[in-house]
Amino acid sequence: MNPKQVFEGSFTLTADAKVIARGALPPLDLGYRDSRTIPLSWKAIVPEPGVEYFVNFSFKLANDTPWARAGFPLAWEQFKLPVQAPRRETAMKGTVTTRSDDAAVYVDGKDFSLTFRKNDAALHSFVFAGLELMKAPLLPHFWRAPTDNDRGFDMATALGVWSGNTMKAHSVAAERVHHGAVRVVTQATLKEVPARLVIRYDVYPSADVHVKFTMEPLPQAVPVAVPMMPRVGMQMALAPGFDLLRWFGRGPHETYSDRKDAPVGMYSGSVASQYFNYAEPGETGNKTDVRWAALIHDKGVGLLAAATTSLLNVNALPFTTADLQSVKHGWELPRRNFTTLNIDHRQMGLGGENSWGARPLPPHVLPFDRYEYSFRLRPFHTKSDDPLQLSREALPVVAPL
Repeated sequence: MNPKQVFEGSFTLTADAKVIARGALPPLDLGYRDSRTIPLSWKAIVPEPGVEYFVNFSFKLANDTPWARAGFPLAWEQFKLPVQAPRRETAMKGTVTTRSDDAAVYVDGKDFSLTFRKNDAALHSFVFAGLELMKAPLLPHFWRAPTDNDRGFDMATALGVWSGNTMKAHSVAAERVHHGAVRVVTQATLKEVPARLVIRYDVYPSADVHVKFTMEPLPQAVPVAVPMMPRVGMQMALAPGFDLLRWFGRGPHETYSDRKDAPVGMYSGSVASQYFNYAEPGETGNKTDVRWAALIHDKGVGLLAAATTSLLNVNALPFTTADLQSVKHGWELPRRNFTTLNIDHRQMGLGGENSWGARPLPPHVLPFDRYEYSFRLRPFHTKSDDPLQLSREALPVVAPL
C-alpha cells in the first residue's frame, strides 16, 4: 500500500502555544531505515521577550481503516528551536515592610501580606486582595504516595525515612534588599535525615515571591547510608476555591521523568480532573517540564508558580499525599475542599521494568545529595492579569542594602 494512502504528515510552528505557521508534509515513500530531507519554510522569527518557539510534527491516518477512522493520530514529535529573547524585567514601584515578634516574621506590601512562623521556619499565610491563599504551609516535601511499582519494591520500607519530612527550625530572619524588597531566610535541619535546608524568600513590591530552595547533606560522625529520594520539592495547600489549573508544560495527561509521552503546550482543567482513578490510589497527576502553572480561584484571583532557574514538576490535586496512600480504593478517598500543590525540582521515575521489585532506572532516581532550585510565586487578578504574560517577565536581582 502506498504510504500516501496510509498516513499524512503536517507541522506547526508555535510561539509558546500560539500557532504562527503551519504546513503539510509531502508523501513519505520511504523504506525501512531510509531517510529523506524535507525543507520547511516560514517567515524569519523575530523572537519576543520570554517566548519559546517549537516546531511540532503530527502524523495521522489518511483514510478510514477497520481499526480507526481517518485523522487518528499515529505519531508526533516536537523540537524546541534555539531562538529566544531575554525576558523583560518586572517594574517595581513602592516598598515592602517587615516586622517580627516571638512567633513570626511578617511582610507587608500594597494589597498583600505574608507570615513566616518561627516554630517551623515556614510560610504559613499569603493574603492577597483580602483573600487568604493558603490552607496549609509551604514546606519541603520529599515523599510520594506509592504506586504499584513502588509497592513492588516496598518503597515504604526501603525509602520510608523520607516520608516524615519533619524539621527542626533554627532561624527565620528578614532584611531589606534592593528594589524595595525584603529577603526572608529560613534555616532548618531534617530530623530523620542528616540534611540542612536553607530557603530564601525575596518578597517584592509587586507581590512576587522568589523562592530559592537549598538542601545539602550534613557531615555524620558515624556515616550511615541514606536511601535515594522519591522527590525533591515543596508542598502547600491552597485555600478552598482554587479549583482550576492552567499550565504550560507537558500534557494534558500526567507525565514523569521516564514517562514524557506528551508534548509541551498550554493546558487547563479542573483540579479534580488531574486525579487518575487507578485500581489502588497512589501518586498521580504530575506534570513535567513545566514553565508555569496557575491555580485560579472562583473569586477572580489566581496564584502563579513559575520556573526561574530550571523547569519544574507541578502537581495539583484535591487530596493530600496521606489521603492517597491511606486507602485501597478511589471511592474511599475523602472529599477535600482545598487543593494540595506540589512545586518540585525533580521526582524519581515510575520504573516499570516489572512491578515486583525493579526500581526506576539510574537516570531517573534521586540520590541523597545537594539540591538547589528556585521558583516564583505571584498572585494576580484574573480580569486584568494574564499568567502567560506574567511568566514572560523576569524579576530584578536583589542584594542586601
